Amino acid sequence: MHLVEKELRGEIYDLKSKNQRLSDECAEVKEQWNKYQRDRLAQEERNEEQTQVRIHIEKNLNNLHAFNRSVESKYERACQEIHDLTIDAARLHAGLKQSKLEQVELNALKLSNNSKIFEFETHVEYLDQQARVHEEAAAHNDSRAVRLQTTVEELNEQTMV
Repeated sequence: MHLVEKELRGEIYDLKSKNQRLSDECAEVKEQWNKYQRDRLAQEERNEEQTQVRIHIEKNLNNLHAFNRSVESKYERACQEIHDLTIDAARLHAGLKQSKLEQVELNALKLSNNSKIFEFETHVEYLDQQARVHEEAAAHNDSRAVRLQTTVEELNEQTMV
């Protein structure tokens, strides 16, 4: 029995060591399982964070696209307004140039008319002076005619007498 006992003790020892090895493997598997669970949870958290970051980035990107569309729209309106104002400015500049030409023509006409007015005033003064001379001559002739008339009447009276 000694041999059987020895064999049984050997078997028990082998089983205990196998049991210890399996318990160690089981503990290691549990530890790996727990590590896997922690890694999976950490990965899920990272995935959730990445999703939140992606959503935040997409929101910001959408805001940037909206802002860009707004800026492009304002830029196009500003360009159109600049174009319209440039056309208006060119039209006004042409009108101003035309007005300046008309002003130059009117100033020349004014000078010409002022010159003619001066000539007419000078001529009127001359005619006034001539009229006075003729009036004086007419007055002188009237008085002479009256004297001649008187003389004729006196002569007629003398010849009648």
